[in-house]
Amino acid sequence: MIYTAIDLITLVFEIIVTYMFFDAVLDSRRGGALARAAVGAAYCVLTWLYNIYIESFVLSFVIMLLLTFMCTAVYKDSALKKLLMSLLYMLFIAVSNFVFILAGLTFGISIEEMVRDKSIYNIMGLVIVMILMTIMVKAAGLFFYRSRAKVSASYWILLLSIPVVNIIFILHYTRYLYSLNAEFSYSLVILTVSAMYSTLLVFYLFDKLTALLSERDALSEQVGGQRRRDVEIDKKEEHIMSVRHDIVNHMRVIQSLIRRGDPDAADRYIDELGLDFEGADELIDTGNTAIDILVSGKKSAARRLGIVFREKMIIPENLKISNVDAVILLGNLLDNAIEGCERADAAEKHIDLTLKYRNSYLLCVVENTSDPVKIGRGFLKTSKQDADSHGIGLRNIKRIVNKYNGESVQKYENGVFVSEILIFID
Repeated sequence: MIYTAIDLITLVFEIIVTYMFFDAVLDSRRGGALARAAVGAAYCVLTWLYNIYIESFVLSFVIMLLLTFMCTAVYKDSALKKLLMSLLYMLFIAVSNFVFILAGLTFGISIEEMVRDKSIYNIMGLVIVMILMTIMVKAAGLFFYRSRAKVSASYWILLLSIPVVNIIFILHYTRYLYSLNAEFSYSLVILTVSAMYSTLLVFYLFDKLTALLSERDALSEQVGGQRRRDVEIDKKEEHIMSVRHDIVNHMRVIQSLIRRGDPDAADRYIDELGLDFEGADELIDTGNTAIDILVSGKKSAARRLGIVFREKMIIPENLKISNVDAVILLGNLLDNAIEGCERADAAEKHIDLTLKYRNSYLLCVVENTSDPVKIGRGFLKTSKQDADSHGIGLRNIKRIVNKYNGESVQKYENGVFVSEILIFID
């Protein structure tokens, strides 16, 4: 009875860890919590049965691989990637078992006792392997999804100390029971639940911590970006005021030169005047001041780099989206497009912006010349060396999309990267 209870607990823990792994390495889920629960229940039942009736090592490996692959049914990704990640998960299991055997030998436990069916060491070994699996799964998650906030070494030491202490305590306690020739007791069930629960809890709290740190970094970057955009807006407004202030005087000089019969001098004066009006032909006027100034500035920046910038914007003067969110979304999208064009090895480079509002939906499409890019987990992966810092812009885009219950699609085809975003703003 005790053995059965511990086995059931480890099976439930195992499916939780399995989903944790696939959440980290595969693209977004499909189906709801009910589908995951159904697949998880089937996994537990089938695993229970094959542990009872299958003794062949090779056959056990094949069945376990198939069961692991079955869990990927609730994820969106190619069958090949699902199979490769299932094999990687099996490798993690093998490594965890190997580490358990090494730890057992260190504590003077023989391999025979560790592998003997339904022995104390064999049962507690299942628990230890699952704890080790949790550590490896979280490490894999950080590797595959690197856009996390930087965490100091002290946090890592504290994080790992809890599951390590759990493993050491389990080994000591089981060795003590074995020395007394004790039978299974409910204390083992309590120990199993406590060890697994504390391990899951510490990693859950760690995820919350990194999410808070990431949000802090994002907000810091957002404030800095907003300040830079405020400076750009101030410069644009100052330029416009300067043009308005001097336009009458400029027109009088041009008119006077023409009346004197010196059109060449008027032409030269107009050419010189064009320097003062640099970027004036790029001013955009949809009625939405914040978006107009932002897009005008990005258009000027793109043209200075030799990038053809075309825009088609049909939006009302008062969009039901905060100016801050609109500037963050468009600013980061256009910054990424300009940077993509700069890196692209192409003779002609362009950026096409489409911004349309209709029936409470805002559609934003940005197309830009680009070299081949990697797209993962629904968003473009930053290609910059300082990924933790520069990935903030991508996270800010994702945050705004999620805030308005929107959808985002990125794709690359024939030298053009396309980012399509649809958000609900009514």
